[in-house]
Amino acid sequence: MINDQALDAIASTDDLEDVIANINTSVDNVTASGFNVVVARNVGDGVTANGEFELTVTALGAATPTVYAISASNSMEELVANINAEAGAMVQASVNDEGRLVLSNNTGATITVDDSSAPSATSYDGGSGFLGAQTDFMGFLKLESDDGNPVRIDTGNGGSLADLESLGFRRTTSDVGSANDAYSVTGSALAAAGVTTAWGATDIKINGTAIYSSEIATTSFQGKLDAINNFSADTGVIATAYIDQSFAMTDAQVAALSTGATLAFNGTTVFSGAAATTVGSVITAINLKTTETGITAERTPGGFRLTGANVQSLTVGGTAVATLTAFTVGTTFASIRLDSATNSPISIELGDDATTIGEHGLLEANVGAADFQVNAASMGVASGSSLTGLNVSSDKAASAALATIDSAMETVSAIRSKLGAMQNRLNSTMDNLANVVTNTEASRSRIQDTDYAKASSELARTQIIQQAATAMLAQANQDPQTVMQLLQN
Repeated sequence: MINDQALDAIASTDDLEDVIANINTSVDNVTASGFNVVVARNVGDGVTANGEFELTVTALGAATPTVYAISASNSMEELVANINAEAGAMVQASVNDEGRLVLSNNTGATITVDDSSAPSATSYDGGSGFLGAQTDFMGFLKLESDDGNPVRIDTGNGGSLADLESLGFRRTTSDVGSANDAYSVTGSALAAAGVTTAWGATDIKINGTAIYSSEIATTSFQGKLDAINNFSADTGVIATAYIDQSFAMTDAQVAALSTGATLAFNGTTVFSGAAATTVGSVITAINLKTTETGITAERTPGGFRLTGANVQSLTVGGTAVATLTAFTVGTTFASIRLDSATNSPISIELGDDATTIGEHGLLEANVGAADFQVNAASMGVASGSSLTGLNVSSDKAASAALATIDSAMETVSAIRSKLGAMQNRLNSTMDNLANVVTNTEASRSRIQDTDYAKASSELARTQIIQQAATAMLAQANQDPQTVMQLLQN
């Protein structure tokens, strides 16, 4: 489902063109299109003999592929020029900032590359920098919002995460617990081997930031979350665990439970056979233990679904497992969920090893182009309005590109406004604190001045008393002397 609107059934024989038409017919306010961008693994020298570099492209809807045997070239600039001159109707060539050859189209048609100038079929050292054997690079699906609202992608009734993955999607939904965050990407559930496998320095980038630190071990579920959250200040993304599992169950299976049969999640008994007689009663019993387990149950057509935020694993135990065949004793792991703290689409870029998907369960998204490393997936997706693949080849396309750029500028302006408001509040707080300091200093000065005046007054009083006493003593001493002088005379 896209924005809560269901698609028509997608047959196994449907190609990208069929999927695009399905989306554009079934979903309002979202436009689907295809694109393909492939980047060579190595920087080639562009030296190829006549026909050594070959491109094969099957246009969407076409039954027969078109083969382009590119003319000889002596430099990368000449190879690019030859590709554009000879295959430009189907594939456009350029060189990126790293000097690598880039092949692209704006239809999503598969690009097949064969560089026989490479020394061997396993080498990337030919003139183009591509593999020396025929390699297919499938197109990618792009979804753009027509009304400025985020594009949300989720499974429909009877759908599965595998169905989404076949189209290159992961669940992109509104963040649970935050109505203001429309971007929450949930990966596939990790297997035990994926949980314990460490990430390499180039395995995953989020919003352009490589998620790797030699100081953080990523050989556990918590370690992987810590690695992502270690870079939250740079990515604007927060990682959590999210468990989401569906189970088939019937009332008859529940009724067949013995009175003493129990089912436990992560060591907590959630129900017993005596308390549960239908699937509904099982769900009720599970939800009564949510505060202890973190897991919530809801009814589905074939049984029920368990979900839980911040639950990294689910260990099922109890004697009821033998009867409730949907469960198996053991531990299964959750998915990594990425939430955007800035309410913006999340960019996910993967490394060149396709097996790394099992280490995090995420697919590439919103990178604007699929490079060589990530073309193992048959399709990819850009979520929400983006600047990816802007086309200015016609007046209409240029106008649309300007509209997209205007939208991006409005987003930047909105963010600047928020930052400006925050800065104003900080300035106000600083001014208030400065006033407090000034008032405190003034009070301290007044207190000090009052103490000084009191001390000065006391000193003057003491001196006057001392002087008066001295004068009185002097006078008292003079009186006897005066009498003696009178008697002597």
